Amino acid sequence: MGCRQDSRTENLTVFAASSLTEVLSAQGRAFQTKQKSVQMLFNFAGSQVLRLQIENGAPADVFISADPGHVQSLKAAGLLERYRIIATNELVLIVPRSSRKAPADFQSLPQAESIVLGAPNVPIGQYARAVIRKGNKRFGKDFEQQVLMRVVSEESNVRLLRSRIELGAAQAALVYRTDAMRRDQLRMVEIPEEINVTTAYYGGRLKASTNASLADAFLDHLRSPEGLSIFAALGFLDPGEK
Repeated sequence: MGCRQDSRTENLTVFAASSLTEVLSAQGRAFQTKQKSVQMLFNFAGSQVLRLQIENGAPADVFISADPGHVQSLKAAGLLERYRIIATNELVLIVPRSSRKAPADFQSLPQAESIVLGAPNVPIGQYARAVIRKGNKRFGKDFEQQVLMRVVSEESNVRLLRSRIELGAAQAALVYRTDAMRRDQLRMVEIPEEINVTTAYYGGRLKASTNASLADAFLDHLRSPEGLSIFAALGFLDPGEK
C-alpha cells in the first residue's frame, strides 16, 4: 500500500539515467526536507530509453541524461528547456573479486575470456568504446580489436553490466566509477588517466512540466553546496574539478 498523500502534495517526476539511482534518491530525500509538500517520483533507465519515452508523451518534469546528445535532441525538438551539467564521472574496469583469471590491469583486458560492454547506442557503451579505442595508442594498434573479440554481450544500461560481473557471467566490464564503489563482489581496475574519459550528466526541465518552479528548484538544489556534497559523498565529481 502506498503512503497516504496530503491534499497539498505536489508530485515532481524525474527521469534519470540508471547510474544515478542511489545519488538522486539521496538528493530527493534532501530536497524533500526543504520542500515538505513534494512527492519525488523517479524513473531510472538508460538515457536513450528515457528520451524515447519523453518523445512519445511520457509525463515528466526533469530529465537527467548521461549523454549530451539526448538532451540536445529534446531541446531541438522543443521538449526541453535549457539544460546544464550537474555532475561528472569517469570509467573503471570491474572484474569479479573472486576470479583468478580476471585481468589484473587494464593492459591485460584482451586476455579476459569474456567481456561485457554497454550497447553502442547507450552512453556507457559509447564511452567504453572511446576508452578502448584510445588504448591502441598506449598498448598497440590491435588492442581495440583484441578486446572487441572477447565481447560476449552488450547491455542496455550500466546496472546490467555490473550484475553480469557480480553473478560471474563475465570476467570484465567497463562502468562508471560510482557504480563500482562499495560492491563487495567486485574489484576495480584503474584505467590509465591518459586514455580515460570524463563523463558528464546533463539536467533540464521539460517544457511540458506541470511543476516548473519545483523542477527548477530541484535542479538548483543539485548544484547547491548541499547537493554537491551529496554527489561528492557518493563518488561523483563537481564539473569544476576536471
